[in-house]
Amino acid sequence: MVHNLTRLGVPIDYVMTAERAQVYKPSPKLFEQAYRMLGVRLDETVHVVMGMFLDMKACHTFGVRGIWVKRLGQHGNLD
Repeated sequence: MVHNLTRLGVPIDYVMTAERAQVYKPSPKLFEQAYRMLGVRLDETVHVVMGMFLDMKACHTFGVRGIWVKRLGQHGNLD
């Protein structure tokens, strides 16, 4: 993961992983724990995702802004 982040070329304030939190998608507890740790509100964050179902659908379900990086050839339908 560190390699991927350095390739972005922009500063990253904090990275929250499911493994670190010991909470796994699509549980809202992952988002809740991250917001609490960072002291931020939902409207101050964006979740960058790779997968449509577990990632983007979770964002949609829990009201988190998400940016989908389409890398797996998935379709963009949340239904």
